[in-house]
Amino acid sequence: MYGTGNNLLLSVNADIESKIALAGVRALGLVDVHINRPLWKLLDCNDVSITDMSQYYQKLHDSISNLVQDSSPMFDENYQMFENYPPEKDLFGFFALHAVEENNEELDVLTTQALELILASILSVIKRQLVDHLTGGKHSDPNEDLMLISQSVPKTNQSNESNFGQLDRIKRFKPNATTAHIEGMVLYVNNKTSDWLDTQCNEADIMQKILTSSKQDFKPESLKPISEKNCEYFMWGN
Repeated sequence: MYGTGNNLLLSVNADIESKIALAGVRALGLVDVHINRPLWKLLDCNDVSITDMSQYYQKLHDSISNLVQDSSPMFDENYQMFENYPPEKDLFGFFALHAVEENNEELDVLTTQALELILASILSVIKRQLVDHLTGGKHSDPNEDLMLISQSVPKTNQSNESNFGQLDRIKRFKPNATTAHIEGMVLYVNNKTSDWLDTQCNEADIMQKILTSSKQDFKPESLKPISEKNCEYFMWGN
């Protein structure tokens, strides 16, 4: 094997030769393409509100409850958990995850076992964390007033995590920065101020405004003290 002196390559090669390890990785890949990615698309969709998510969370709960008993549907490349959110078949390795190799039934059996264990763990988290959105929960059947006032409620904490990430980075690179300065930088990025400014005028207009402003602020008398000071400097140097 190439690079036999590299312990990292040796360990990776050992993992590849282990069907148990391969089955675990394959199971995680199937969960990603059929559950994680479609769910994240739903959470990232502006047309789906937080109250709309209750029906999708219930669908997630019911589907995984069935898959825990029989995960074979996930080996079908066309398996779709959420309507209008099919799996992304253009992902690298998508078809390799669903490929059925002859004389390799052991890998499929191990993948099935790994899938059912992973899905059972996910199901327990869903029951605990999403209980308010499932059947019988306080948000499972929202009324019109709740749907109206919650339209702008974010479905994830992605924005908050991003803000704290920016704060941490700025604090490390600029330890003496004031709170106002840090707040300004975070708001500038989050509000996409730069993009907004670009839509207001093009670069040529900006340069023209700068030149016009400079001409208006220019005072010829301000050059005299500077010229005299330069003469004094050169005379002193001689």
